[in-house]
Amino acid sequence: MNFYILINLTAAAIDNIGPICEELGKLKLKQVEVDFLDEYVTVMEPLAVVLGQLQGDKQCCYRMLVPKLTQLRYKLSVLLIT
Repeated sequence: MNFYILINLTAAAIDNIGPICEELGKLKLKQVEVDFLDEYVTVMEPLAVVLGQLQGDKQCCYRMLVPKLTQLRYKLSVLLIT
């Protein structure tokens, strides 16, 4: 989940990263890399949310796990269609 948060913050601040890279003399991100970050955030968001909910639960059982996994499968199938 922490990696997802990092990527999400990076994608949200992508407009500020270009000038910072120029200032530091580093290469800017290519458009294909920016597109990848955006797509990664879109696809991983449902998984990160479900994992966050399940990790915080000390008494996880199948009656909680199965609905979460079903919800995740539905959200990912909607992304696949769009």
